[in-house]
Amino acid sequence: MKNISARNQIINFGLITSFFGVSFSLMQFFLGTHYENDPISLLISFIILFSGIAACILNFKKKNNGIIKLNTILKLGTGLSSVYVVVSIIYFLLLINIFEPTYWDTVWQMSYEIAIAENPEQMTNPQTNSFWTFEEFRSYIEWTENIVYPFIIGVNLFIGFMFSLVIGVFVQKSE
Repeated sequence: MKNISARNQIINFGLITSFFGVSFSLMQFFLGTHYENDPISLLISFIILFSGIAACILNFKKKNNGIIKLNTILKLGTGLSSVYVVVSIIYFLLLINIFEPTYWDTVWQMSYEIAIAENPEQMTNPQTNSFWTFEEFRSYIEWTENIVYPFIIGVNLFIGFMFSLVIGVFVQKSE
C-alpha cells in the first residue's frame, strides 16, 4: 500500500473546487444575479462541491490501490469543504468590500421590500399604524451581517461532511 498524503489531496482538490465555485459566483456577479436566491444556483453550488469531494475521494482511492476507509473519506470531504469555505469567504469579503461596497445596503433594501410585500401586518409600527421606515427596519436586521460568516462555515462543513458520508457508504473498501 502506498503512502498517499490526504493533506495534499485536500488542498489540490479544494483549490480546484474553489476555482469552479468562485468562477460560478463571478459569473453570477457579472450577470447581476448574485442577489437572487434561486434554487438552480443553490443546486449548481451543491453540484460543484459534491463533484469536488467525489473526485478527491475517487482519486485518493485510485492512488491507494482501491482501498479507502470511511474515516479517510470523511476527512477528505470535510477537509476539502474547509478549503472551499475559506476561499469562498475570501471571495465574499472581496465582493462586499471591493467589487460592490453597497452590497449590504442593497440586500437590506431588497429584504425590506420583500418583507412589506409578504408580511405587511408585521411591518406595521403599532404606535403610528404605518409601515416601518427603511431606517427602522435596517436597525432591526443590521446584526445579521455578523452571523453570515459563521453560518457559511457551518453550513459548508456540514454539507461537505454529509456528501462525503453518502459517498463513503458506496465507495469505502478496507483491506
